[in-house]
Amino acid sequence: MENVVYLTICATHLLYRVGNKVRRVFTIDENFCDITFRENVPASATTGGAMLNTAVSLARCGIDVTLISEFSADHLGSTRNDFLMSNAVNTESIYRYERKNPLALAFLDEMNDAEYALYEAYPYERLQIVNPVLKKGGIILFGSLMAVSEQVRKKLSDILKSAGEHITGTCGKGFFICI
Repeated sequence: MENVVYLTICATHLLYRVGNKVRRVFTIDENFCDITFRENVPASATTGGAMLNTAVSLARCGIDVTLISEFSADHLGSTRNDFLMSNAVNTESIYRYERKNPLALAFLDEMNDAEYALYEAYPYERLQIVNPVLKKGGIILFGSLMAVSEQVRKKLSDILKSAGEHITGTCGKGFFICI
């Protein structure tokens, strides 16, 4: 959660700095169905992921934001897609695949500190989307696991290359690119 807050603050600062020049924000990351356990009993299930949460926060601020990600085409994936759309996040760059959604199980102790277990079953070919149109004045935010995954490195590289010579900045713990 600390990285989400940091990245959201970073993105908000950047948006303030560039003002009306921002045409669109793209967030790139994988996401999970987060299931939280208290005393070994499921207490909640939510959609999660650093950039998904950032996209929702920015969209709630009225910023045009697109999530570039992937999740299953089943009921759980449709629920996640509906959540994003109800929060005004553009979902045109989400790859829907025929496998199970990844799960993040958080087991909370007495102090509410979490021990995590991740369950992932991604398709062999990942992030099979048409590259989004990146124009000068846009922002790309990415972080967490997808930013370093070998399975999606070429696709991420293609997306970033499409920004071309317009790249003008990066930021701290996460990563953003001004175009």
